[in-house]
Amino acid sequence: MPGLVECHTHLVFAGSRADEFSMRLKGISYEEIARQGGGITSTVQAVRKSSFEELINLSKPKVENFIKQGVTTLEIKSGYGLSYYDEIKLLEVINELNKIYSIDIIPTFLGAHTFPPEYVNDKEQYTNILINELIPLIAENKLANSCDAFCESTAFTSKQVEKVFTAAADNKLDIKLHTDQFNNIGGIDVALDFKAISIDHLEVVSESEI
Repeated sequence: MPGLVECHTHLVFAGSRADEFSMRLKGISYEEIARQGGGITSTVQAVRKSSFEELINLSKPKVENFIKQGVTTLEIKSGYGLSYYDEIKLLEVINELNKIYSIDIIPTFLGAHTFPPEYVNDKEQYTNILINELIPLIAENKLANSCDAFCESTAFTSKQVEKVFTAAADNKLDIKLHTDQFNNIGGIDVALDFKAISIDHLEVVSESEI
């Protein structure tokens, strides 16, 4: 029988954001939670404290649950490390999971998920780390097939995404993009310019852009 393809997951992570679900039920927005240090940043702190082995053990039950559901191709993104060391650690975990299981596990580099706390006031420097250090290393060592980014008011602008995608394309990585989840800030145009293989979220996409 044909297997299922799960093309968008953030499966490798640590910690819990169940408390944020409660906050959102009370009417606090995702963006406000992010501004308070929650959301992606909360998970980043937990991932940075976790070892390679701990992340493997946390991820195994999730992979096995996908397999039980009939998934035979599973995409997993990085993006919860947001540092040179921790993004590499996440990609190495994803590649190790691909060795452990017989299904196809496809790694995607999402270093441009948001800006880590230590670079909130120096976004250009973090963007340069992605462009000049991480992307070339990841491509050379075949740690990921694709490069993803999050184009949002709480994350990367379309201009910043364009810089990241230029480096990714120069290093022959496929392009993916998270955009238009809460705000329309030009991400779709950038993704189309770079012939992205997927554009995800799109909750607020306009009729003309569809």
